[in-house]
Amino acid sequence: KVEFGSILVVAGSLGMSGAAILSAKSALVSGAGLVYVAVPGSVLPIVSTALVEMVGIPMPENPDGSLAYEAYYRILDLGREVDALLVGPGLSQNSGTQRLVREILLGLEKDIVLDADGLNALTQSTSILKEAPGRVIITPHPGELSRLIGRPVPKEKRLEISREASAELGVICVLKGARTLITEPGGRSFVNLTGNSGMATAGSGDVLAGIIVSLIAQHNDPFASAVSGVYLHGLAGDLAAEELGARSIIASDIIRYLPGAFEEAESPPGSDTRRRVPPSILLAGNTMWLRQLLARNLDA
Repeated sequence: KVEFGSILVVAGSLGMSGAAILSAKSALVSGAGLVYVAVPGSVLPIVSTALVEMVGIPMPENPDGSLAYEAYYRILDLGREVDALLVGPGLSQNSGTQRLVREILLGLEKDIVLDADGLNALTQSTSILKEAPGRVIITPHPGELSRLIGRPVPKEKRLEISREASAELGVICVLKGARTLITEPGGRSFVNLTGNSGMATAGSGDVLAGIIVSLIAQHNDPFASAVSGVYLHGLAGDLAAEELGARSIIASDIIRYLPGAFEEAESPPGSDTRRRVPPSILLAGNTMWLRQLLARNLDA
């Protein structure tokens, strides 16, 4: 299990258990060997029942059912043992939980995907992103990015602002939208061409975050994993739309079609399975790159 990557998902709160479930399940389906899910104790029975394959860890909670700051040292211990972390889906905006998020970033030299409420915890303290000892990948929609950087993100300037945000904050930025953008401080940037309007549904971002952290844990290349994860997420949504219609897609459908997306992306050019050629998001224009990234050394 450990050979295929281990992950700690810090997510969920009372009423938002679905975010933890969707992100953990998409991480598992994307190939992670072991997924720990740290959730408030009262939420654990819901998460464990919905996803028996993960390892649920009950954590101290606040009176409102959100993760308490007292969970910090336990999360720190778990975080040191895994390859990558996902922090944020469904966490709530409780001030103690937000403090917990900030301390996790400062306390672990790990690859950390920061999503949803994890991003909201930093709106008044973005300097933490540059101070964090590990590599940080943020997955905001335009509104979340606007709150982080303190200025609007107009549609016509999304790429420019995403590049600026990556440089200013020292992070890989996955700016979600009709054409999701992936940028990094060194200047590389990609526009994703997969996906459809039906994917604008509750929980879709949780699924994407789970895919990205899973690939990071397996391949130790955050930027390539972010590019691949966005591509595969959109491709799974396209496969779902072909069968279900874009109008009817829900987040769990994207997970259900992920195996088909992986199969299609990994198939040799010209094969029956390969109906789409991955776009020129591939590094150095090398169309073999995605397959190489996803390939597993089965002899290991």
